[in-house]
Amino acid sequence: CEVNVNCEEGQNWQNQKQGVVKLYAKVGSSYFWCSGVILNNTKQDFNGLLLTAAQCSKSFGGGISSDEDLSQWIFYFNYESPGCITSGAPTQTIVGATRIATSETPSNIGSDFLLLKFQSEIPAKYNPYYCGWDAGTGNSLSGVCIHHPDGDVKKISTYTAPLGSGTWGSTPDTHWIVH
Repeated sequence: CEVNVNCEEGQNWQNQKQGVVKLYAKVGSSYFWCSGVILNNTKQDFNGLLLTAAQCSKSFGGGISSDEDLSQWIFYFNYESPGCITSGAPTQTIVGATRIATSETPSNIGSDFLLLKFQSEIPAKYNPYYCGWDAGTGNSLSGVCIHHPDGDVKKISTYTAPLGSGTWGSTPDTHWIVH
């Protein structure tokens, strides 16, 4: 269900794929692979924001990335195979981010998000795509998920069934369920 983003399934998503970033997260002495998405803000000033999951900043032992840890995170841009067959991927990176907001608070709201700001500007030669969002309450009827599963090159998965609303613990409507 996951194919390289430059296979036929990804042809209609060539702009949006530029907004997906692979990240190497540090939490104390542990390291993890995750994916995130570059976001624009309501000012539309391309301010270097990245949205990922709060779980990317947690270790299995329960530790959370410190500010020092976040300054060592590595963000990989355009980490994808040039074709449908997996082969080498370019290395274009930025190091370091600052935490803006997270669901990992004493009053955890049940969601799973981490909003970061890069400590340096994204070079124009990386051809970044700044994704937006829809604050509406409707769910998507179809679409794609683009990410780096387990640190692999960029993959795409298509869904054609409406998203469902999920529950985390006893908190309803915390996330989308994708089939």
